[in-house]
Amino acid sequence: MQDITPSSMRSLTLAAKLLSMVLVPVLGLCFFGLTVSWEKWQVYQDNVVLERNSAVLRQIGSSVHELQKERGRSVGFLGGKGQVFVNELREQRLATDQALAGLENLLRTFDASPFGQPFQDRLRAGVENLGKLGERRTAVTARRRLPPLKRALTTPAPSPPGSTWSSPCRTSARMRTLATASPAM
Repeated sequence: MQDITPSSMRSLTLAAKLLSMVLVPVLGLCFFGLTVSWEKWQVYQDNVVLERNSAVLRQIGSSVHELQKERGRSVGFLGGKGQVFVNELREQRLATDQALAGLENLLRTFDASPFGQPFQDRLRAGVENLGKLGERRTAVTARRRLPPLKRALTTPAPSPPGSTWSSPCRTSARMRTLATASPAM
């Protein structure tokens, strides 16, 4: 049998030959191990961001729910000429304030830029409307009527060209126009 090893391999010691046979697979193993670890780290970081965003969305939902409950109690208070729902409204305002404080705390570190400009605009408008809550509460307590707030989180959907369908927002506006323009019967 003929020896096919290169002359440089013949001059290496047995330890050097064994080291070269083991070193290549170990380096490959290290490379793929680091690659997989990096990918797992990226998944972990994505999950941290998702968790933070989910917390903000849950708190937005909770705050909206508490605001809706306060709105309902305010309607009852106004409908009862300030004699009904007095204590319930006071308690609900505290619950709403608590939910809004939690939301404000989460929004301090929330980065809305990955969600795009339309979302950022709606979020900004919603937060601006929340700044008017004290004024609106004062008006309810004094049983004064205020104009509606700018719609922050909903926008009318455009109607397809040539369609008879229109969004509920436009339909409501059209109905209000007709109701105020038509003579009373």
